[in-house]
Formats: sequence, C-alpha cells, structure tokens
Amino acid sequence: MSANLLNREQLPQNSQPLNQIARRYLRLAKIDPDPTQLYLLQLLAWGLNNPKLKTPSPDWRDQFQQALENLQGSEPDHAMSYLTTNPDDRESPFLTPRQLRKAMSPLEAVRVTVNALDLKLAADPNADDYPPSKYRRN
Repeated sequence: MSANLLNREQLPQNSQPLNQIARRYLRLAKIDPDPTQLYLLQLLAWGLNNPKLKTPSPDWRDQFQQALENLQGSEPDHAMSYLTTNPDDRESPFLTPRQLRKAMSPLEAVRVTVNALDLKLAADPNADDYPPSKYRRN
C-alpha cells in the first residue's frame, strides 16, 4: 500500500451494496480498487475512458465525464444519492444493486450506471445543456 493511501481514510460508503458490486466489476476489469474513493465512481471513470463504451455522441461522453468530475468532487453520500435517487419517485431509484448485479461484464455494469446517470441528468434542472441542445427535440 502506498504512503499516499495510508494518509487517506477508507470510505465507509464503499461497504454499501452498490459499491461492493462495483468493486467486484473493477477487479474483473483488472483494476485495483482504491478504498479512499467510491468504487462506483471508479467503475464509471474506467468505463468512460474505455473506447468500447458507446454513447450517442462525443458530446454525451463529455457531459458524462463532467458529471463524473462533479460527483468526484462532492461528498460521498451526496454522490451516491445523486446516482440513485429518483426525485419524481423515491420508490423507484435510478440505480439499484439488483440492476448492477445483473450486468454480465464490467463494461455492461458501466452501461447500467451511465443509464442511471443519463436519467438523473435529464431530471436535474441544474444540469447545464443536458441532453446536448443539438439533440433535443423541439
């Protein structure tokens, strides 16, 4: 373990089911999970940097990347709540452990997470220009 890792605390949120599932997918992708960062965000970062992940356009990928950076800069509880909570229906979260567990590969797990992020950004009145304006229907 590096000295830098020893100086930072492990996140208690990583013991939550979604993060434990994300950790498993990180390991399947041959990524060493960092316990000081949310495993789910690490999985998302890996996927967004993977050219095999298909998005409707580079604009979408850029917006997902910007959203990821915002989540990485926020409190872990806020990041997890943002990715999972459906503001219109608290009984139907955007992302659940069951959904993520069904993925057959790390990249498919990223797609499930990206779909949740897409739903959240579309529902978020504070998300700037989402979806990208040139793709909106008038």
